[in-house]
Amino acid sequence: MTIWFAGPGRVRLGAAALALLCPLALSAQRQNGVLIGRVLSGDVAVPGAAIVVSGGGVTVARVDGRFRMSLPAGRYEVRAQRIGYTSARDTVTVAGGQTASANFRLDRALSSLESVASVSSRVFERRVIDSPSPVDVIPGLELRATGRTETSGMLQAVAPSVTAPRASVAEGSDLVHPVTMRGMGPDQVLVLVNGRRRHTSALLNVNGSTGRGSTGVDLDAIPASMIDHVEVLREGAAAQYGGEAVAGVINVVLKSGVHGDATSTVGGNVTTYNRDAGASGGVAGERSVRDGRSVQASIDKGVVFGERGFLHGDFELRTHEYTNRALPDASSARPTEVTARAGDPTRRDMALYLNGGNRLANGVELYGNLGGARRTLDAAAAFRPVGSPSQGLPSSTGFLPIIHPTIGDYAGTLGLRGTMEDWRWDLSSTYGRNLVDYEVHHQQPAGGSATSFDPGSLHFGQSTTNLDLSRTYDYFNELRLAAGAELRNESYGIRSGTGSLDIAGFPGFGPAQVVDRSRTAVAGYADAEAEATPMLVVGVAGRAERFSDVGTLGAGKLSLRFEPMSKLAFRGSVGRSQRAPSLAQSYYGNVLTDMGQLPYTTSVVRVDDPAAMAAGATALRPERATTFSVGIASEVNGAFSLSADLYRIDVADRVVLLQSLTDPTAGSSSSQFAANAADTRTQGIDLGATYALRLDPTRTVRLMGGANLSRTRVLAARSVNGLGLGNVGVTRLEHGQPNSNLLGSASYQHGTLGALLRTQRFGEVRVAGGQQPSLADQRYGAHWITDANLSVTLMRKYTLTTGVDNLFDAYPDVNASTTTPGSGVLISQPVGAGTIPYSNSSPFGFNGRHVFGRLSIYL
Repeated sequence: MTIWFAGPGRVRLGAAALALLCPLALSAQRQNGVLIGRVLSGDVAVPGAAIVVSGGGVTVARVDGRFRMSLPAGRYEVRAQRIGYTSARDTVTVAGGQTASANFRLDRALSSLESVASVSSRVFERRVIDSPSPVDVIPGLELRATGRTETSGMLQAVAPSVTAPRASVAEGSDLVHPVTMRGMGPDQVLVLVNGRRRHTSALLNVNGSTGRGSTGVDLDAIPASMIDHVEVLREGAAAQYGGEAVAGVINVVLKSGVHGDATSTVGGNVTTYNRDAGASGGVAGERSVRDGRSVQASIDKGVVFGERGFLHGDFELRTHEYTNRALPDASSARPTEVTARAGDPTRRDMALYLNGGNRLANGVELYGNLGGARRTLDAAAAFRPVGSPSQGLPSSTGFLPIIHPTIGDYAGTLGLRGTMEDWRWDLSSTYGRNLVDYEVHHQQPAGGSATSFDPGSLHFGQSTTNLDLSRTYDYFNELRLAAGAELRNESYGIRSGTGSLDIAGFPGFGPAQVVDRSRTAVAGYADAEAEATPMLVVGVAGRAERFSDVGTLGAGKLSLRFEPMSKLAFRGSVGRSQRAPSLAQSYYGNVLTDMGQLPYTTSVVRVDDPAAMAAGATALRPERATTFSVGIASEVNGAFSLSADLYRIDVADRVVLLQSLTDPTAGSSSSQFAANAADTRTQGIDLGATYALRLDPTRTVRLMGGANLSRTRVLAARSVNGLGLGNVGVTRLEHGQPNSNLLGSASYQHGTLGALLRTQRFGEVRVAGGQQPSLADQRYGAHWITDANLSVTLMRKYTLTTGVDNLFDAYPDVNASTTTPGSGVLISQPVGAGTIPYSNSSPFGFNGRHVFGRLSIYL
C-alpha cells in the first residue's frame, strides 16, 4: 500500500477524493444473494446479536431476533454472537439472486472470555479468548449496577486497569475527571465511541492532581444509560489506532436495540469523617454529615424501520450537590467556622444522544450517532485567608472563590459501509468539540457583597475522516487484512476574559494568553493477521502519520497468539510508536495562585512565548514509546476462566509541565512551561478470573476477581534553567497513582431477586513534601472500598434496587501537618494549613458512605 502525504492545502482535495469512493463503491456492487435467519436463546429472541460473515460482512439481529443481509454469491462461515452469550456458527452457501437461511441458538455465557470484542482487530469482531491482545468487555448493566452516576466512576469500579480519581480544590481537574490506564497519563489512552476516535477535553490539568500537564477525554459527557458495553484493550495499539494508544484503548459502544429503560436514582452521603486525625497530627474531632444529594433520571428507547433500520435515543439528567470535608481553621479570625470547601463540586448535567443506521436497497449501510452534553458546576477553590492579595475585594475576613464553569461537549459521526469485490469498506466522518467557559464568584462566609467576573474560556475541536478496508483470504488457514487512511484536523483556542475585576489567584486569560491554533494530520495504516496453523496466529501492523506541526511519525506492532490445546492460549506483542504533543500542551497559558500553606503565584506560559523561550523553552517533540506484553488466557470450562498479562511501557521524551526546583515562599512567583523532560518506565501485571455456576434454571452465582499491579520509575529527569520535575514531579509520576488495584465481586440471581457484593482495594500513593529533600514525603496507605446492593424485579418490568457504595465508610489517610503556618516554607500538602484533611491524590476521593435507591422500568 502506498501512503501519500500532503500539506494542509491538499488535504481538502484528499478528503474530496475519499468521498468520491462512496458512489463508485455503490455502482460496483455485483449481483448478490440474500441471507436471512433468526437468533434465539431458548424460545426468546436475542436482539442486537451480531451476525459475522467470513470476509468481513456484519449485520445485527432486530428486536424479534431476525436478520437479513445481502451478500455476493459464495460459501461463507457465519457466526452469531452477542455480549453475555456464547457464540454459534454455521456454514452457508449463498447463490446470486436467491435466498439462503441460517438460524442460531445462543446460551447465556458464564465465562468472560466468551464475550465478543471488536477493538483488538481492525478486521472483525471475535471472542476475547481468540484475541492476541488482552481485552475486557464490560456490559452496560454491569456499569450501571453501582450507585455511581458518572461514567468514569462506574468504569473505575469494574475495570482494575482503569483509574479516575476525584480531585478537589484543583481549580480544573475537579471539573473533568482524568481517566488513566495502567498507571500512565490521561493523554496516553485513546478513547473511541463505536470504534471512532473521540475528541479530548479543552482542559489542561495544571494543578497537583493526577495527569498534571496533560489532557484527556471527558468520559462523563457520555451518559451511562446510553452505553451497551465498553471494550477495554489493555495493550499498546498505536500502530492500529494512533499514537495516543500507548497504554491501551477504551471503546464505548452505544445502544442499538429496541428495548430501553426509564430509570431514576436518588442517593446521598451518610458519613463520619476525620475519625483518626488526632493520631496523625491533624486537627482532632470527628464530624458527621449528610450531604452530596444526587438525582439521576434517564430514558432510552429504540425503534426499527425498513429492512434494517434502527434508531436508539437517550436523554439523561443528573444533579449532584457539593460535599465538604473541610475543618475549622484554628489560626483564622473565625477559629470555629469552616471557611474552606473540600469535596465534590455541585454539578448539573444534561445529555442527549442518538444512535442509528439503515441498510439501503443496494446493500450499503448508512449509520451515525449524534450527541451532546452540557454541565454546569460550582467548584470551590482554596480559601483566601486574611491578607491575601485582592483587587477591590474586602479581605478583612478572607474569601472563598467559587469557579462556576459551563462545559459543553458535542460530537457526531456519519458513515457508509458495504462490500465491494470481497472487500468490506467503511467511510465515515466525525466531528467533536469541547468548550470550557469559566466564571468565578467571590463568596464571603461572613457576608458582604458578592462579586463575579468572566476569566475567559477554552475550546478544542476535532474533525476526522476515515476510510477503512478489510477482507479475508484462504491463505494459510486464514489471512485477514485491513488498511485505511485518516484525515484529521484539530483546533485549540483560548478566549480572554471580559470582566474588569480580578479575584485573587484568578486573573483569568488576558491578552497575553489568547491563542487560536490548529493543525492537520494525515495517516495511513495496514494491519495483517495470518492464522499460520490452527494453533498459531501472527499479526503485524504499521501506521504512519504526518502532522503539519511536528512532521512524520511512525508506529509498528508485532503480535503472536499460540494455542497448544483447546481453550488455553499464550499471547504477546511488542510495539514502538510516537505520540504528538497535544495543542493544549504547547499553547496553554494562565496565571494562578497556589495557596498551599502560604500563597504564591505561578505563571504557565506557552512554549512559543518570548518569556518562555528566553528561559530555555523549545518546541515540543513527539514522545517515543516502546511497549511489551506477554500473557496467558484460559477457559477451563464453560464456567471458569482466567487470564494474566505482564507488560512494560517505556516512554522517552515524555511531555511534562516543569516547575521551580526550589520551594517557593509566601508572595513569591515563578513561571513554568511544558518540555520533553522525562523518560519513564511503567511495568506491571493484569490478572483476571471469572467463575460462574448455574445452580438451577432460576439460580446463578457469578464470582469475579481482577487486579492491576504496576510501578512507574523515572529513568531520567531533565531541567531547564532551574525548572524541572524535582522531588514533587518525580513523586507524582512514580507514586501519584495507586501501585495496586484489586477488585472482587460476587453476584447472586434467584428468579426476580438479585444481590451484588463488590470490594476494591486501592494501593498506596505518595505526595512529596516539597522540592527540598529535608521535607518528608507522605504515604497514604491502601484502603478497601466495599459496595453492596439488593434488587427485585416485579411483573418482569419494574426493578427496584437499594444499595450502599463504600459500605464501611472508608476514608484515605489524613494529611499530616509537617510545618507550622507562618513558617515561610511552602509544602505541597496539606493544602489549607490543616483545614483540608485529605489529599487530592486519593484514588477514590473522600466522600465516604453513599446510600442510593433506584427504580428502573423496562421499556
